[in-house]
Amino acid sequence: MSYRFVAAERAAFPVRTLCRLVGVAVSGFYAWLRRRPGRRREDDRRVSERVGAIFAASRRTYGSPRVHASLALAVAEPQLPPRGRPRATGSAANGWPD
Repeated sequence: MSYRFVAAERAAFPVRTLCRLVGVAVSGFYAWLRRRPGRRREDDRRVSERVGAIFAASRRTYGSPRVHASLALAVAEPQLPPRGRPRATGSAANGWPD
């Protein structure tokens, strides 16, 4: 929150003064400016876009339970095929040679 305040006000006041005022390091502020958004923020952005798309597709009629259900269906992992070798059929399954 402090860095956002400094970024918003730096056009009107010196960065050094703003950083001293809010109690943060100037180098920390500039490092924050260069840092890319974290993975969580990117995930939140994607989910927000999906929620908006679902809501718009429902002609703005879905409430949170329906939007949540639609998200759950869209995010559900596909069924994986069974593991292991396929079972033998016919005489080989019974132990008799062909």
